[in-house]
Amino acid sequence: MFAPTQTGHAVDSTEVAVQYVRRLRTTLVALLLVLTTPLGLSLWIAGAALGVAVIVDIGFWWVRQRVEGGLSFELANAALDLLPAVFFVLDQSGRIRYWNARFADHSGHDPDRLYGRRLYHFFEGGDRENVVMAVTRALTRGASTVEAEFVGEDGESIPLLLTGIRVSLGGTYRLIGVGQDISARKEAEAELRRQEERYRLLAENVTDVVTHLGPTTQLLYVSPSVENLLGYAPDELTGTRAFHLVHPDDRERCKRIMTDALASGGRPRVEFRIQTKGGGYLWVESVGKELEGTGTRRELVMTTRDISKRKARERDLVEARDTAEAARQEAERARAEAEQANRLKSTFLANMSHEIRTPLTSVIGFAEVLEEEVEGDFVHFAQLIRESSARLKDVLNSVLRLSKLEVGSVEFEPEQVDLAAEVERTVKLLQPQAEDKDLSLRMAAPDELPAWLDPGATGRILDNLVSNAIKYTPEGGEVEVRLQSGEKWARLEVDDTGEGIEEDVLPNLFEPFVQAPSEEGRDDGIGLGLAITKRLVEGMNGEIEVDTEPGAGTCFTVRFACDQSLPTNGSVS
Repeated sequence: MFAPTQTGHAVDSTEVAVQYVRRLRTTLVALLLVLTTPLGLSLWIAGAALGVAVIVDIGFWWVRQRVEGGLSFELANAALDLLPAVFFVLDQSGRIRYWNARFADHSGHDPDRLYGRRLYHFFEGGDRENVVMAVTRALTRGASTVEAEFVGEDGESIPLLLTGIRVSLGGTYRLIGVGQDISARKEAEAELRRQEERYRLLAENVTDVVTHLGPTTQLLYVSPSVENLLGYAPDELTGTRAFHLVHPDDRERCKRIMTDALASGGRPRVEFRIQTKGGGYLWVESVGKELEGTGTRRELVMTTRDISKRKARERDLVEARDTAEAARQEAERARAEAEQANRLKSTFLANMSHEIRTPLTSVIGFAEVLEEEVEGDFVHFAQLIRESSARLKDVLNSVLRLSKLEVGSVEFEPEQVDLAAEVERTVKLLQPQAEDKDLSLRMAAPDELPAWLDPGATGRILDNLVSNAIKYTPEGGEVEVRLQSGEKWARLEVDDTGEGIEEDVLPNLFEPFVQAPSEEGRDDGIGLGLAITKRLVEGMNGEIEVDTEPGAGTCFTVRFACDQSLPTNGSVS
């Protein structure tokens, strides 16, 4: 509707107008191509693109038809009602004289209240002032544009791009105005701003450095996180070449990878060292992706992160691997040397067994003969020869036995043994030694305790432990041998009231040639008994431990296996 004195459209006239506009469509499009306007804007009528100049030309045509009467009022109104834009005509004072249906719909006002109102009444705040200035400018200079929020009666607003052009008809000026709804554009712009803000916040708050590389590897953008990584402010690096801080040894490799990616559109990934503002270098990893929408210009967005810790771990792993390899080689060398030493030792012991033990046996035999054949002091000398030779032979046998245990050449032949009977045999055998020192030697054992043991090794273990207890217990003391049975284990305890063992001796007690300090005048041997005992126990899958207190005695505890879990690869003599 336009003039309040002529409201309403005849149905047949509207149909005529619609058909007219449809026929006019191609003419309007052609007109758009020949009319030039600095605005460069376009509208749509029934799917046809119309420039603002075309819409204004339609308005001019409409005004002329109204003045000249060349077209019926209803038909002219119907043509303008089809425009997808607000259309209005102002007089020289800026008052509304004509409007289309879309203007009336957006305003929400009764059409009777539109005629003669000033255009700025439909705008608020700063927009009202801008509209007043735009109308004044169009009436005085010929044309003007402005963006403003058109506010309807219900308070709803629509963003419009208003274009006004002054025309002269019959000696008077009119301002033909078009208001294009730019809601979609405004929403798109707002969404773009929101996305830009999100991306900006992401770029500014992620720990990774985000950079934008141009086609010539120029840094077009550097995120603020670069200050935490390298110490530079973003504007110190923006505009510079991407590689000027890269370590010289890594620079050519990085250039090649990035240049190839820019040429082919690949996704580069590269690790390199980069210089900080302080002058040092740190390891970083950069991953890139081609920036779409840049036409033939290939640009990259890169994310760069600090991988110094990862590189340090990798370096530590390499060093650990090298250290392990060196240790393996050293162990291999030591093993080879040990094998060579064992071979030499075995050769030496074999020679010693042949070259020393055999003559000693003869010496002992001759000494026994001399004892029977000589008289006086010579008998005593013969006894000394025999006893010293026998002692030397025992030492030699112990050394040979320990050596065989250490190299694993001792063979065990387990069988079912009555451990209680073995303990009783040992106690009876050593009872005379205990009586010579006025010791109490007792045993507490079940009548029978079957175990799966090597008889020879078991006898030597018992002899060593009980004889040691007698040796280190002073006169008048006590030695008790206890034997207990369990489901899978037999427990042997040899407990004495002797001197005990000093704490500093305990860590090496079962090592060869280690023994507790001896009393003056006591023959303590050479310290092989416990070393042999421990190896015999462990060779039969047993365990041995010691509990001692200096001045209060010592208790050795051995646990023997009662099942058939022992190796069966030989015997102990």
